[in-house]
Amino acid sequence: MTPSLQDGILGYVQSMSMRLRSWRLRSISLLLLTVLFVGLFITYKSDITNPHQLSAPMPGNIDTGTIKSFVPPETAKKIKFGIEILDIDSLNVADMTFQVNGWYWLKWDQTVQDVLIRNGINPREVVQPLNLSRAWFSSFRYLEGGVKLVKEASEYSLLCKFSGEFFFHDLDQGRAPFVDLMIPIQFEIEPSVLAIGGGDELFLVPDVASGDGALGSFADLKGFAKKSASFYSYLHRHLSRFGGVDGASAYSGVQLDVFYSISFWAAFVEFAIPPLLVFVVLVLSPLIDPSLSEFRLSVPVTSILSLVVLMSFANERFPASAEPSFLDLMYVYMFFAAAFVFLLFVWSSNQIRDMGIDGEIGPEVTARISRVERIAQVGCIAGLLIFGVCEWMT
Repeated sequence: MTPSLQDGILGYVQSMSMRLRSWRLRSISLLLLTVLFVGLFITYKSDITNPHQLSAPMPGNIDTGTIKSFVPPETAKKIKFGIEILDIDSLNVADMTFQVNGWYWLKWDQTVQDVLIRNGINPREVVQPLNLSRAWFSSFRYLEGGVKLVKEASEYSLLCKFSGEFFFHDLDQGRAPFVDLMIPIQFEIEPSVLAIGGGDELFLVPDVASGDGALGSFADLKGFAKKSASFYSYLHRHLSRFGGVDGASAYSGVQLDVFYSISFWAAFVEFAIPPLLVFVVLVLSPLIDPSLSEFRLSVPVTSILSLVVLMSFANERFPASAEPSFLDLMYVYMFFAAAFVFLLFVWSSNQIRDMGIDGEIGPEVTARISRVERIAQVGCIAGLLIFGVCEWMT
């Protein structure tokens, strides 16, 4: 076999080997991208709960039967309930608790007073907070000597200064960390004899005619903007009946809802800027000299570790949720982007190893690597923008 024929066969074998390796890397890249988009599509479309399972009959009844904005009958015996919130602080979104300091007062007429006397009920025991979290951290101090009779209005009154930790149970985390928050404060009738079906039923109604404001000067939350408040009556049905011990069917109550929206820039600086900085470093890493392959390969690995720490920190600020939030999905995208950049650097390192001439990289190899990496950079940035906008709009 002549030397020229041997060189030709050897060159052909090397060319086929490089083509096979390039095809294999392209297949792996295509598989990774397919897994990325399929995973994101499943995350977007899937429902964590099974609707057929939820619609099936369940033992017992878990419906609380709460009726909001309930209007008592005109002839019903009513107790006016007023409230003024001095401040709301110590908000813990992860535990869904908050601290409240303020005053509440009760007003009732002689017919209600007769009911209380007939049943031997102290006016201080008529109402209790429903969503009080820790009773041992709360205090209720009645002012002005207890019950006071206002002869001009022919009604009795009771003023109480209270402080306690309350909880809330409704938080939409779909666009977390840019969330809206509703802080509820609930009080309702405590003695079963005063509940609906208890014999001497009483109804709580908001005392809004006195003109006193429900929110004080310090009802703002740090990092949140106060939007509005609503004060209304509700009817709370305990459908379990407590094993027949309690004959009451429903309890009257009042609820004050305070609505807040998180400050956009505060949430953006705290939750969005750190992962975005990691993503910027990741996207700019292809600009590093391709000959520094070991250093380049360390960038996406370090980025993944940084994103894991940042995501763990962000999740500690919000309660566990059955569905991923907007921030969670952004982290998922950045994780896949970091894995894709790592695979890209593996490909470029293999290109340098296979195509290097006497330890030097040929200009055609450098141009090919730069072209592919520029396309990958633009694709990562465009993908983040498109995916982010689609998730925000849904």
